Amino acid sequence: MYDGGRVFIHPRAQTVDTVDTSSSVTMNYIGNLKIVGPFPWSDIGVNATASILPGDVTVATGGETAFTLNTSITAGQQIATGTTFNVGYSANWGGNLAVAPASGDVNSNFVNNIGPLSGSSNLLNVPVSGGAAVSSDLGASLNASSGTPVGTSASGSGPGTTAGFTLAAQACVIECVTLASASVGVTIGTQVQQTASVTPTVTYGDLVWISTNGKYSAGDPQAFIQGSSGSTTNPLGSLGSLGLNNGQQFSYNILPEVQLNLPVTSQAELDLPASITASYDILGVGGSKSFPLGNLYSLNTGSQTYGVTTTFHNDGLLQHSASL
Repeated sequence: MYDGGRVFIHPRAQTVDTVDTSSSVTMNYIGNLKIVGPFPWSDIGVNATASILPGDVTVATGGETAFTLNTSITAGQQIATGTTFNVGYSANWGGNLAVAPASGDVNSNFVNNIGPLSGSSNLLNVPVSGGAAVSSDLGASLNASSGTPVGTSASGSGPGTTAGFTLAAQACVIECVTLASASVGVTIGTQVQQTASVTPTVTYGDLVWISTNGKYSAGDPQAFIQGSSGSTTNPLGSLGSLGLNNGQQFSYNILPEVQLNLPVTSQAELDLPASITASYDILGVGGSKSFPLGNLYSLNTGSQTYGVTTTFHNDGLLQHSASL
């Protein structure tokens, strides 16, 4: 059995491994629907039924990470138990965060209910869009491997309308008398904005295991050794008891690995800026109301986050054969 003695290490196979870090994932987000109004007043105002759906967000990575065995070992060299194998790594990432335009629909009506005056007229029944697709570069954040966030946003102005309404209610017996009248001006528009962000976190390291056939089997002792500051120190004794007999040939296998964690967050907002003015006379009582340009309301999907985890490694091993 392995008893903490000395081993003879014979280098073979490759000493440099390049791990391809190319991947792509697209996320779909949930929309929102809202019904409001009338606004700004209950007797004269604008109501709306609107929906908003965030555009798809795609995160793509590219580039590669080079792993190099830095420990120098010659054939037949006697290595003491506790010897470590240092594997250096150098990352060269690329990538981008791409956001498709948000989309939605708006159905808006002018409504009034002033004494004998009541009714409804359609103002807008249109689709809306957040403009063109946008993207941001992820390369610097990925190479930093320190969880540096990257964000992007897109916005667009959609259809709008301006309308005027003259309302009147009359009673006629011998002659007609105007009981109530109102004059109303309405302007309404649509604006869409979407934001997205991703915070890449990269972990480098080696999956190491001992085998007697140069391959991996479920029963082989194994461990993941995490790297730091460009190198990973892989101790021979990190796998505990090797379960080997004296003189038995075995391989110490090092499989370089890159783990990528990508929490991607996105949200979309639909605003309806509106202004309305109204003057009225009901049974001899007059008045006026006005509401300057501002948001009729804002419809937000809320922040939605999806976590994406990817592990990169190649079939190639940084491998050494040895005997006890």
